[in-house]
Amino acid sequence: MLDISRYCRSLARLFKLEIWGIGIIQRRNDDVSALLHSGRLGEVEWLPRLKSWRYRADPFIWHADDGLRLIFEDYAPWFGRARICSVPLAAVDDIAGARLEIGADTHFSYPFIVEADGACYCIPENAESGRVSIYRWNPGEHRWHMVGNLIDEPVLDPTPYYHEGIWYLFGTLLNDGPDSKLRIWHSRALLGPWHAHKHNPIKTDNRGSRSAGPLFRDEDSLYRPAQDATGGYGSAVTLYRIEQLSPEVYSETAVSRVLPDPGGQYPDGLHTLTVTSYAIIVDGKVLELTWAAPIVKALRRSAHRWRKWRASRRSLPR
Repeated sequence: MLDISRYCRSLARLFKLEIWGIGIIQRRNDDVSALLHSGRLGEVEWLPRLKSWRYRADPFIWHADDGLRLIFEDYAPWFGRARICSVPLAAVDDIAGARLEIGADTHFSYPFIVEADGACYCIPENAESGRVSIYRWNPGEHRWHMVGNLIDEPVLDPTPYYHEGIWYLFGTLLNDGPDSKLRIWHSRALLGPWHAHKHNPIKTDNRGSRSAGPLFRDEDSLYRPAQDATGGYGSAVTLYRIEQLSPEVYSETAVSRVLPDPGGQYPDGLHTLTVTSYAIIVDGKVLELTWAAPIVKALRRSAHRWRKWRASRRSLPR
């Protein structure tokens, strides 16, 4: 006998397309305290939607030569991959003004910006390539140059942090517990060599392993945003207070769970949270019902298979 309700749910899933957007919360004195104690976001100003089911996600702040810029993943569903783009923070509503920063024939996302030794670096996620690459900004040429690989593993959402003379990099692996196994690497220098933490994987828990933005300090404590995948990919963010961090020891305590605004433009998910001194930047997900969803999903799967095939061809001995 046909289960009508189950059939309708399956049909609805088929025609739902995942769309992400970026929002900015202008900080007030109590915003971070509200995040840490109740998981409450302030009033979010969402950037304008893109056309043709493109979307933006994974927002970070970049102190660029020409002022503050918002740097993010720009995803094109018909290519099934994303590039790294940026816009001036003062003109974030100018969709046409987005500038391409990093892109190739593989998927780039999560453009983590870090400054070290007088230079500005970007460490984007490019797990499809099987490694963590680092790019240095060249002010004279106004472009990013790849300067090397930090880790030869497919790390998702690589998140570095400098603590007591040591660099740490948090992430999960594409091929082993991508949403549930937190790993840490450490190094005396940002450019390496990097070493795996003594107790990797540090934790196995899909409630808060995968990175969800930069670590940040509030008063005397250090906090780590992590993705909560218990409700599916990108459903919420859990904030952890780091109790111990060294090459031999790591411990953290969950302090709050940040949910998307159910009455907002993106009520179905939240998976990046960047805290700065002047704003809190987030992304949000909406599952949009559209006739084009099956076509866009098919294009995305085809593009992913094509890139995977090309990567396998490149790895063959010659």
